[in-house]
Amino acid sequence: MTYIVLARKWRPQNFDEVIGQSHITTTLKNAISGNRVAHAYLFTGPRGIGKTTTARILAKALNCVKGPVVKPCGRCDPCREIASSSSLDVLEIDGASNRGIEEVRNLRDSVKFAPTRGKFKVYIIDEVHMLTTEAFNALLKTLEEPPPHVKFVFATTQPHKVPPTILSRCQRFDFKRIPIKDLLSKLKEIVKVEGLKVTDEALFYIAKVSEGSMRDAESILDQLISFCEGEIKLDDVISLLGIVDQEVLFELTQAVIDRDAKKGLGIIDRLMKGGKDDVQFLANWVDHFRNLMIARVEAKTSELIDLPGEAIDRIFSQSQALSMEEIIYILHLLSNTQVAIKRGMSARVALEVAVVKLAKREEVVSLDEILRKLKELEEVTTRIAPSERPATDVDEETRPSPAEKPPAKPTLSEQLAAGTSGEARPHSPGRPQVEPGGREKPLPSNEPAAEEPQKVKSEDLTLGRAKEVWPDVIERVKAEKISAATFLLEGSPVEVIANRVVLGFPPEFSFHKEALEEKENRVLIEKALSQSLARGVKVVFKLIEKAIETPEPSQAKPKGSSIVQSAIEIFDGKIIEEGKE
Repeated sequence: MTYIVLARKWRPQNFDEVIGQSHITTTLKNAISGNRVAHAYLFTGPRGIGKTTTARILAKALNCVKGPVVKPCGRCDPCREIASSSSLDVLEIDGASNRGIEEVRNLRDSVKFAPTRGKFKVYIIDEVHMLTTEAFNALLKTLEEPPPHVKFVFATTQPHKVPPTILSRCQRFDFKRIPIKDLLSKLKEIVKVEGLKVTDEALFYIAKVSEGSMRDAESILDQLISFCEGEIKLDDVISLLGIVDQEVLFELTQAVIDRDAKKGLGIIDRLMKGGKDDVQFLANWVDHFRNLMIARVEAKTSELIDLPGEAIDRIFSQSQALSMEEIIYILHLLSNTQVAIKRGMSARVALEVAVVKLAKREEVVSLDEILRKLKELEEVTTRIAPSERPATDVDEETRPSPAEKPPAKPTLSEQLAAGTSGEARPHSPGRPQVEPGGREKPLPSNEPAAEEPQKVKSEDLTLGRAKEVWPDVIERVKAEKISAATFLLEGSPVEVIANRVVLGFPPEFSFHKEALEEKENRVLIEKALSQSLARGVKVVFKLIEKAIETPEPSQAKPKGSSIVQSAIEIFDGKIIEEGKE
């Protein structure tokens, strides 16, 4: 007897056997019961989830000798002919190879003829999106007003390629990917009936790799039956499909947590020598960190993590070793690694660079934590007495008090009187003498003139001023875009050239630098910095090497005001350079 593959042998024969699509089968059964079957249906969704199978079941339900009926008998001639694809009343057409206007014209001519055995002629067109525009146009009139005995069922994986004129003439049903638990339940049923020995772990990974496709799961199981002798185990699935064991993902992630770059590179080398697909492994690793993120968000639920129970427990345990900020940073870095591979970078090199970067990463601190420490510093500053605060550029004692205002300038009448009387008036301090004609004499050199407020000039922009307003810049950027502010925390002003402020980033934060160089982020930073400095400035980004700090003997102990001491304590910092008084 000819061998029948599992995907065909276990194909559903009625609506109740279709798994994972209850929202569709229920609607179709109600339409048949209520005699409200539409003349055209469009079934959409990924591969292997039951689109064509459901179309055949619908055709059997309409043409069964007892029909139309919700559950076809499967024993009458029409049912058996439809199941074997030999019915003259149910025509299955491949849209990819019958996509021209001539084929559609032939179809349009054939719909005029009555069915030979059943009550309806059912046209099932698979991959209907492959039809040409002319073919679709030729089908419009027939599709809108077909003969009473004709039903159309279109199936496609790409509904966006179907013209709206066709979509508007059909009832659309969107098929979903089948959940892993439903796939697992069906696979266990097949294994039991077929008398196979398969471990639960192996079945789980078959369902996981199938990505919601029942046909893929059955095909993989069929392949494993031929590959293995005796019981099918997880190692057999890993060996046959080339997937990466979950244990390797845990091991490499632990190397990142321990900041052990050497161990991480060794794991990558072992995988490559084992013939594993580096691109697929990277995708699996991204999925692993996604599970860690879910575990950090929902510490007591596993509904969003598709793993066996033991692996889920390990996910929750490993997630505690990383903060949410670190996990998100790692996901961003791995996503950029995938982009680099697509742009042509060697997959192995990109993966090794990512491992080294993650192992050598600096501690990631949340923006909220930074702002909390800044607020603490501000509170400490307000409690410090004025005498303890550092001296400013202008000595407070030399500033005139409000009571010591400079004398008012003489009026024009007083100046004229002084010029015509010919009497020498005593010169009062701070008041200019008036010459004939109303002109003022210059003040004597031993009497200083009142200082006018100094205006900000272009040369007044200094590195110290840029660093002084830096916390305010970060706060302004955060109000507009939190992600940009997070990246900005890893950099700082390192140089001022004319009206340009150079922002330096350590080499390990090159990703942050590249993200901030995008036009949207750069404009946002320039706007915030210009507002804080009250002048228009531009920013330049560069990578810098951290300087080796070797303090002089005189700088062994931090000097300065209480503000400096408080900042050092709060941020666990140290003095790099001490300015001149």
